[in-house]
Amino acid sequence: MKSLLLLLVPTLALARPPDGATAKLDRVVATVDGRPIWRTEIDELFERGAVDKPTFDQTQQAIEVLIDGALIDNAATRLHVDVTDSEIAAAEQMIKQQNHIDDAALDKALADQHFTRAAYRKELARQIRLQRAFNADFAGAHVQVSDTEVKQRYDEAKKQKPDLGDFEKVKDAVREAIYSEKAQAAQGEWVKKLRSGAHVERHP
Repeated sequence: MKSLLLLLVPTLALARPPDGATAKLDRVVATVDGRPIWRTEIDELFERGAVDKPTFDQTQQAIEVLIDGALIDNAATRLHVDVTDSEIAAAEQMIKQQNHIDDAALDKALADQHFTRAAYRKELARQIRLQRAFNADFAGAHVQVSDTEVKQRYDEAKKQKPDLGDFEKVKDAVREAIYSEKAQAAQGEWVKKLRSGAHVERHP
């Protein structure tokens, strides 16, 4: 099954506990420009990853993942990036089509990952929002694909697969593949840039 999420950027969408639920005692483990990261967010990451007894190093790694997510979410807020309900529905439909599943199968897959449908839609919205923030804040100036690169990639692929369609028919798909590769590599640089301009505190 393909990924049920749109992006690789690690983020977390925590559902509000139901009324009457017993909540765990919580504490702030870090702040990002004054925005708190809570211990329960770490616990949620480990629950979804089926990590029963995380090590110290795993816990520190989880904190770093959540710090990155907060940095990117703060950037999206700064850039006034919004996502509509119709865009969330379209993303959900696209993921069902890619995975060849219906609503019932999606709900089961989400339950296996400790997601409700409502929490999943919030996560989709978050990831669409973060992708747009990346495009607006960094990718436009740092991720470029030239016509020469597209033709070179096509020629290489044609050698491996002679029945590949004509260049004019597949060039847009080739360009998109190259762009995706470059964007994925550039996201790390973007996060470094965000960290350099942010005030991050870790609390023991």
